[in-house]
Amino acid sequence: MLKREIGLKMVEQAFQKGVQMGDISDSTAKKYFGCVQNFFNHLDTVIEKGGDKKSRDAYNPKFWTGKWVDGHFEKLYDRFHGNGEKPISGSYIENSAHAFGKLQELVNQKGVWKGSGVTKVRVGLKGSIEDEEGRLYRNYQEGAMASSDERTSMKATDKEFKQIIQGIDKVLSKTDRNYETVKNAMLSQGHTGGRVTAEINLKAGDIDLENLTKRYEKDKNEFTRRVPLDAKQKLFYHNLTKDKADGAPLFPLFDKDGKQMSKERASKYMQETYKKVAEASGLVERDENNNITSRYTSHSTRRVYAQKIYDSTRYMSTKKLDEEIKKYIESQGSNKEGIQERIERERKRVNFYRIKEKKGIKDFTWNQKRKLLVMLHLGHSRTDTCTKSYITEDKAFWKKDK
Repeated sequence: MLKREIGLKMVEQAFQKGVQMGDISDSTAKKYFGCVQNFFNHLDTVIEKGGDKKSRDAYNPKFWTGKWVDGHFEKLYDRFHGNGEKPISGSYIENSAHAFGKLQELVNQKGVWKGSGVTKVRVGLKGSIEDEEGRLYRNYQEGAMASSDERTSMKATDKEFKQIIQGIDKVLSKTDRNYETVKNAMLSQGHTGGRVTAEINLKAGDIDLENLTKRYEKDKNEFTRRVPLDAKQKLFYHNLTKDKADGAPLFPLFDKDGKQMSKERASKYMQETYKKVAEASGLVERDENNNITSRYTSHSTRRVYAQKIYDSTRYMSTKKLDEEIKKYIESQGSNKEGIQERIERERKRVNFYRIKEKKGIKDFTWNQKRKLLVMLHLGHSRTDTCTKSYITEDKAFWKKDK
């Protein structure tokens, strides 16, 4: 019988061998190990819930089944949706899917357990959204892709965004070497709704003043996209890019010794500054136990931008929305096909039951097209996530007496 500690050691060593092979980083190995360790912690419950009797060798990965791991993920989805235990983030579930997928690859294809006599591990299919199968596609169906920061992040208004910009003075002196850069990076994020990491990654060459677009190169999921800029913002970006080489960082940040921060450290610095400014500006809410229930975060700025896009479509006809979506797609250059594939996947998803009942696929509704346009600007395509995570619908407006 393999004890729990020995089984965990095997998993830890597998990921460490992945690090030695240059297959994954040390930090990723530790993160993945934690995800599989959580499976060990709930193994008894998972096996019994699946109708199986616990094997004496349940902690031996050699005897795992995809069914057991599926049961573990069902438990994670329950927690994500707020049922039972303390809720977890969608990003944790996504990391778990990658963790089991990487473990399977290391064992089955790269033989990291060959010396122990274990040459194969069965943990189910990681899959992908593109292939519409496996756990990553299930995550997509469940909407389990939001981080814990996104879940507590408030759906802010433009008024609150302005409070944040004004509140920078409360935590940073105007003589601070990073003051102007932080302020400009936040304003830039407000212009196009980019993620903080995406703003920090921007280079001067990513700004196209002739066509008024901002390029986010290899944004989330390595997807490059372009977002339109407002003509009113042209001077702002002209001043930022003036006399800079195309490869020069748009928002360089410096540590106390005057050394330029790495992109990772700069992103963390921006997130930390957002937290401090939100606290100083009174944009943090807590429960009776002092746990944060809502606060303004960098993700709130994305939501402010999303709401602006949504509100701007209020009087657009279906034809006009189609034109705007087409215009966005055409601006993406070589990524056009990828965007179109995303849209078709979403069309199939919203028609899931019609397809199942063989009734044919309907086009998006007027309001779904409004949401789709918002999500494309944010680098997504999921229309229900738009309502859940980014915007407040204007149903109340349409109910008003005219």
